Amino acid sequence: MNHTSNLLSGAGGRRAEPTQRRHMMDRRKLAALAIGVVTAGSLATVGVASAARHDARPALVPLPPAPLPSVYTCAASPCAVTLHATTGSVGVKKGAATVTVPVWSFSLTGGATATLPGTVLDVPQGATVTVTLIDDLAQDVGLSIPSLPAGDLTGFGKAATASTPATYAFTAAAPGTFTYEAGNTTSAPRQVAMGLSGVIVVRPAVSTTGVKTAYANVPFDNDALVVLNDVDPAFAAAPLTYDFDTYQPAFHLINGKAFPETTAIDVPLGTTSLLRYANLSVKDKTMGLVGRRQTVVARNAEASTIALAAVSPLIGPGETLDATVSLPNDGTVAVGQLFALYEQGRGFNAQTPAGFGGALTLLRAAAAPIAPVAPLAPAARTALPDAATTTTTAASTKGATTTTTTAAATATTVGATTTTAGATTTTAGATTTRAAAATTTVGAKPPAAPAP
Repeated sequence: MNHTSNLLSGAGGRRAEPTQRRHMMDRRKLAALAIGVVTAGSLATVGVASAARHDARPALVPLPPAPLPSVYTCAASPCAVTLHATTGSVGVKKGAATVTVPVWSFSLTGGATATLPGTVLDVPQGATVTVTLIDDLAQDVGLSIPSLPAGDLTGFGKAATASTPATYAFTAAAPGTFTYEAGNTTSAPRQVAMGLSGVIVVRPAVSTTGVKTAYANVPFDNDALVVLNDVDPAFAAAPLTYDFDTYQPAFHLINGKAFPETTAIDVPLGTTSLLRYANLSVKDKTMGLVGRRQTVVARNAEASTIALAAVSPLIGPGETLDATVSLPNDGTVAVGQLFALYEQGRGFNAQTPAGFGGALTLLRAAAAPIAPVAPLAPAARTALPDAATTTTTAASTKGATTTTTTAAATATTVGATTTTAGATTTTAGATTTRAAAATTTVGAKPPAAPAP
């Protein structure tokens, strides 16, 4: 694979090797978080064992994933998207202040609109995907998809310039979670460290039973992207000349935000959620979930041959990992209960008012989905007779005779005559068409008016 991590490590970048000693302080902080820290402005009571139940209207699945700043969605092949390699910035909380750091990324629009992470491409399996890359930077930019063989990416090796876009194409042959990044230029490692990378989600078709699956054999109810980025303000200030030997990120982001500004991921009780991790940084990441276990089902868009239970799986730079998480609906987990999901290697150094911050988000127990209600059977209908039937009843009023005709045909009223006080009104040729029943009154004569 063409991972930027290898290039950066060779230049002296330090790798985040998870050790028990380094995690002790982080785990103590998360233990405090788990028994009831209240974070102003975002999170209510947090707990693994002590969260209080509250009344809530049950929500229907699927729930929306954690929001991302830029997503391109294609429902059917062919898919065509234009990406701009452009400049922009992200704002990260540090204490009470917000630090604004310049970044580069792949955006759907140009004009300094870049943010982190780069645009997510969400496409169906089997689709032909064409990417037109426009270079808004003052340097050449190429495109690489590490989990695809070079021969499967048409245009691999080309680069967009300030005056000439480059076009790439590939077929989304297999489902999975992939990354794409700047590649095939001498500046590619620095461009990736600045944020020129993104995620491709290839979704398999929904089965005939309506069950969502990943990799054709992993059922799930909801899925959410967990995209990891790092930001080093010193490097970002001079990305083309900065000494990589001293590269050390100061901010660690999940879906473009640092805790406590990250968005919780809802997992309804009694369901399974698929977490699609994508490490777009140039450092290793270990993603731990406090109080629950994750089941690893795929790495780098390759389905696992066995389901592997993990507390904090390791995700290398430029790699993806898919894991499932389930919350039982048996009374042991309360609606609104929160579980910390965080990066365990040097992830908390943003100096937030809460005492820590960075690559931390929360899984939130949502109400169990409402079971679908079976439609009521249609009411029984009595079939109309094929042949017309006629019933004649002698009325007691002045010899009036009423004839009722029921038929699936046309009823016609002709020559109905009413005489009142010597005045005679005749309606002839009046025709009424009805779909089922018609009533014809013939010769109904009201009592004569008294003599003057």
